[in-house]
Amino acid sequence: MEMDQAVNEFEQEKKKIELALEMTGGDLEKAKKLVSGEIKDIAVLKGRFLEDDVSLFGAFIVFLNMETGALERVHSIITFDKELAKLTPYQKWPEFEAQIIDFQWKGKHLTSQTQDFKTNLENNYAFESQNTILEALKVNNEKKITEVIKKVLFTTLNLETVKLEMGIEYINQFMMKYEGKEVIEEGKKEKAEEGTEQKKDEYLKEGEALLDGVLVISPSKGINITQIQPGMAILVRLSDKTPQDKYFISMMNARDGKKIIPLTATVRHVNYDETYGYLVIGEIGPGVVVKCIEEAQINIKTPEIAQKEEKSKSLLRIIIVIGSVLLFFLGVYIFLSLKGII
Repeated sequence: MEMDQAVNEFEQEKKKIELALEMTGGDLEKAKKLVSGEIKDIAVLKGRFLEDDVSLFGAFIVFLNMETGALERVHSIITFDKELAKLTPYQKWPEFEAQIIDFQWKGKHLTSQTQDFKTNLENNYAFESQNTILEALKVNNEKKITEVIKKVLFTTLNLETVKLEMGIEYINQFMMKYEGKEVIEEGKKEKAEEGTEQKKDEYLKEGEALLDGVLVISPSKGINITQIQPGMAILVRLSDKTPQDKYFISMMNARDGKKIIPLTATVRHVNYDETYGYLVIGEIGPGVVVKCIEEAQINIKTPEIAQKEEKSKSLLRIIIVIGSVLLFFLGVYIFLSLKGII
């Protein structure tokens, strides 16, 4: 048993040296320094953030090459799942990265927002904040880096009250590639064992947010719910009950004072069940799906009907204005006539 363990440890060390030699072009001394951790040319930025009002959680990990200034690797996650709150940037980076990847593989994230944050983070670094972050790292100015990340979060989520915690580790390219590779392979194994059996609703894609809503009715001009087909555009109103609802209402500018503004939804799924009635699923934006349940055979308003109604209202307003002007001049004419002026 001890012999097997010793052989295994020897094989692991051999793999490390071989990888380090490959990275250094055969420089044995530099390879030894990489394996021992004596060289530290990679800054690992770890962050966790939350927004209490809408119960939104997120995390990111960035591997930054301090010699070349290049972003070596970036992972991020944005979710409504409170489980992410257990993640802390004070964990060691392999564990921190593994948990972010695990969330992504299990589909526990908002796909569109997660991708937007990652893209905005990379673009902000490339075109705006690279020198600022590199200089801040030289003097360990975590506060300055936090300000940059908060700016990206505001751009992505349009939220000003985000609480952000950060941690920084310094490693090297060998540690990033070797330990990171181990992390990812371990995560894949876990997914194969326990993640692939997760059941998803047939109308919901991985990573999408599912919101509750109501169908906008048009009793006389609308399309009957029995005639609704996948691919059609209809109007819906989002519910305003949960923090998640309020967040997406804000993101989509679907509020006018206390009034919730109708949104266009592309029908994805329609079903009737004697228990609850009609179930209509529609997509209202990238990664955002709304679920509407209706018991009665109502007529649903479409964007085309709403547009025609708005034109009719505009025409009516014009007629009212013209009529008011004509009545005014008629009144003036009668008044002047009675006075014998005309």
